[in-house]
Amino acid sequence: MPSIPFLGFATQNSRYDVYAAYCVKHFRFRMYVMRPDLDNHWQSFVKPFSMHLWLAIVTTLVLMPVVLALSYIAGRRTDFELTEGPHLFNFREAYIVTYGAFLQQSSENIPKSPSTRLVFWLAFILGVILYTAYSAALISKLTVQKIDYPFLTTEEMLRSGYKLNVVRGHYTLAVLQNMAAGPLAQVYRKHLQGNPRALVDDIESGLMRVSRDSKIVFLDILELTEAVLGKRRCSLLTIPTDFIRTHATLVVRKRMPYKKAFDYYLRKMWESGQLERLRIKWWATVKTNCPEKYLTSMDMEQVSAVFMCLLIGILVSLILFILEAIHHKLRGYNLS
Repeated sequence: MPSIPFLGFATQNSRYDVYAAYCVKHFRFRMYVMRPDLDNHWQSFVKPFSMHLWLAIVTTLVLMPVVLALSYIAGRRTDFELTEGPHLFNFREAYIVTYGAFLQQSSENIPKSPSTRLVFWLAFILGVILYTAYSAALISKLTVQKIDYPFLTTEEMLRSGYKLNVVRGHYTLAVLQNMAAGPLAQVYRKHLQGNPRALVDDIESGLMRVSRDSKIVFLDILELTEAVLGKRRCSLLTIPTDFIRTHATLVVRKRMPYKKAFDYYLRKMWESGQLERLRIKWWATVKTNCPEKYLTSMDMEQVSAVFMCLLIGILVSLILFILEAIHHKLRGYNLS
């Protein structure tokens, strides 16, 4: 029987007495998930600062007015401040001044003592820095849409709660089955071993599952998957990590007398660029993500959270006004 070469994927373990010729093409295996929603505008107003920074700001808003009021009281007792007249920076007034400084509001009262002026100056300097930093981060967050990938490594995928799906009887499944140890072996044991529901008939079926379930992730060869993405390209997200890398070769018998000739001419085709031209002609051009509008105009939807907060504040003030009116009426005060 003549020895007929065929194109196959290279593996470390082979049960047959075959010879792998020169590499014909490199392949990358990537995961596909449902594209996350970028329109969570409530979180957009919180994300410019980290949780630790928010806690530091709240702590500063609590402690700085206390220091301002205490330094002012100490200044009055040591004659650095005016001892006659009302207290300009009592605790209530100090909180209003500090809160206004963080929102870029000036104060009509200026302390006289050096210690109080230092605290007063630090409040305004810190307010300027926080105000400008938050404004810049918020505007960039609202106008420049950045994709947050749910995971980027196999270890993160194991902890993410996603469920892996692969094509039944495909090379991807065979590679995962041959993994003896490591994160990919853990992925196979956790998601695929003894779980027929995690297997699909073809790549099209796998992509359809991903587009219907936000917790499904599909793994297959990037070039093969890109060829069948079609209109789903903008609804699915490609994780930009090569979870498996391999190459395809011509596989022949080890004792085949022409194996050196195959290697020689394949190398010549690679050096002359013929393999690259064949790849461009027969394989899909890889576009890992849907084209994005990186810079967009702000719309009402993007700032709707601000108007919602304003509406809530108006309703709360209206309720307080009604309660105050009822309270004064019960006590017999004349509101006019």
